[in-house]
Amino acid sequence: MKPYKTGQGNWQLNYSFDGKQRTLSLGRGYTAGAADRTAKIVTELVALRKMGEPVPQDLLHRVGSLPVRIRAGLERGGLISCCFGISVGELIEKFLLDRKQLGVKPLTLSAYRNAFQYLLGHFSFDRSVSTISIGEVRALVTEQSQCQRKTTVSSMYRKYQALFQFAVKQGILSSSPFDFRVERVDTDESRWRYVAPGTILKVLNSCLSDYERLAIALGRFGGLRVPSEPLSLRFRDIDGEVIRVADDTKTGFREVPLFPEIRVVFNRLTSNSDDFIFSGRSRSWFRKILERSIRRSGVQQWEKLWINLRSSFVTDLARMGYDERTMDSIVGNSAAVRRKHYVQFDKRRAYDRVLADAERIFSEDSGRTVALQELLPLLREFLERS
Repeated sequence: MKPYKTGQGNWQLNYSFDGKQRTLSLGRGYTAGAADRTAKIVTELVALRKMGEPVPQDLLHRVGSLPVRIRAGLERGGLISCCFGISVGELIEKFLLDRKQLGVKPLTLSAYRNAFQYLLGHFSFDRSVSTISIGEVRALVTEQSQCQRKTTVSSMYRKYQALFQFAVKQGILSSSPFDFRVERVDTDESRWRYVAPGTILKVLNSCLSDYERLAIALGRFGGLRVPSEPLSLRFRDIDGEVIRVADDTKTGFREVPLFPEIRVVFNRLTSNSDDFIFSGRSRSWFRKILERSIRRSGVQQWEKLWINLRSSFVTDLARMGYDERTMDSIVGNSAAVRRKHYVQFDKRRAYDRVLADAERIFSEDSGRTVALQELLPLLREFLERS
């Protein structure tokens, strides 16, 4: 089987299969070497199909590297129609339907869809899952690492892994090309911002309504997950000394103390106790009102707007020295999750406290040595350089 060039400059390839003579058009853009490599692939496919043997993974990868137009021609000729199984797009649709039937939350499904959009942009909807090689997956991760944060790459890669592990469990693949290790990064501390009470009070003063003030106060002074938890609140859920967060799908029902900063705003609102407080508001409304209030207040906008408000609230609780059980009850996170994602560490503040305590203890110790006296200036010098 030898490729040839027509008078119009098109490369073509003739082969016989299933009792018929067929012609595969490669096009003008092919070089002689590329045409020969394609001819070798076609020869191997024809031999395997005639013997009724499965196509090995190595050959599937080589077929997968061919242009979509060429693969379509091979499929029309009957050479790969039984070899490749479902496409990436079909696998994604099957996976999302399975997750939906398992009761996965809509927001989680949305996160999967967003991650898979990047995958489709790299491999295309019609690309067969069995043709994707580990080398291509590594190239995908490298490409993402150059334009996205480590936390984003890590999160999306875990979703890709789940997708292809699903394909293995379904018998679509014998092994997953996403089974190599990628550094897991769950949180990016460089994006943490402690939003001080004085800062958020300026933002509250710039709000256009008490509903806007209440939403922001619930995030900063109640630590609620905005917008999901405020959207589920009814007027009767804020009563007495607590806020009853009854739609917390992560940790179940919990109660949050009704801090004065929230109570003073809530008491200005009146309505039927069964009404939702933020009835008619969309999820995007919460971000819009916070961004607008920040601009009007003149303070600098911080990253991860609502998450850093919740994180600042949790950090305040930690600094006040509450025990783990109390914080679990108020925040609705385990201690491990809270420390990893919410409690911010201010090294300067922590070390200053250590130095202050050291000075107090050393001054009370009449028998302190010269070495201890010299220690504090050295520590301060270290802090100034760090």
